[in-house]
Amino acid sequence: MARSRGASGMGSTYKYKGATGKTLYRWQAVVPVDAEDPSGPRKRVTKGGYLSKKEAQLDLQAAIERVRVAAPALGSKRTFESYSRQWLEELDLAGSTKAGYLKIVRTHLNPNLGKMPLASIRSQDVKSLYARLRVTGRRDTKVPGGALAEGTVSKIHLVLSAILESAKDEDLLFSNPARHKSVKAPGQSRRSRAMDEIDQVLSKDQLTNLLKWIEEELGDDLYPLWNLIANTGLRRSEAIALIWACLLYTSD
Repeated sequence: MARSRGASGMGSTYKYKGATGKTLYRWQAVVPVDAEDPSGPRKRVTKGGYLSKKEAQLDLQAAIERVRVAAPALGSKRTFESYSRQWLEELDLAGSTKAGYLKIVRTHLNPNLGKMPLASIRSQDVKSLYARLRVTGRRDTKVPGGALAEGTVSKIHLVLSAILESAKDEDLLFSNPARHKSVKAPGQSRRSRAMDEIDQVLSKDQLTNLLKWIEEELGDDLYPLWNLIANTGLRRSEAIALIWACLLYTSD
């Protein structure tokens, strides 16, 4: 059983055969029994199920870093369901958008991942979830247990990825398993892809220059509309419901 040492010799990773015969990876480290007493008794902790050696090494590194700041090596035991509830409560979005996210979490994510500790969710769990959703993911009354459309799986992916990325930002996760290179993101519509790409977000200067170009170079009659959307964050459906008098007043 080949092993490789972790940072400062505090742990190691090694491969093993899973129940199906597939090669998996595990990390192991010796850490304090009490995270707040680094000089006290020590214990061996281990975690397996990784699809690649690099993924196991990254989690080992995260465990070592947690030990250095007197935190449990295996990370927070907080469940996905608990954290997703907090994430939803803190969202500052329009009611209909938030309701859509809530439905995705309640219908598709919590039944599959809800009881799992955040730190235990791996890329394989994410891939298995998407595979199930594509075959038996429907929960409506018309075709219960039927296949979900790829566009719907894509929306679920975006919500799951956002939740896990938020947990990562709060140091509850070292990496986002939904964004691991082994996870192929479900096919997305043009709009979904644009929402998921950070490069699609303009800086303040870029937005200012774009509006100036629309007004002075392009001479677009709809400039008041673009200006209103850029400065208020109105959704398209809200903006197009306005009358010209509102737009002209706002642009003055």
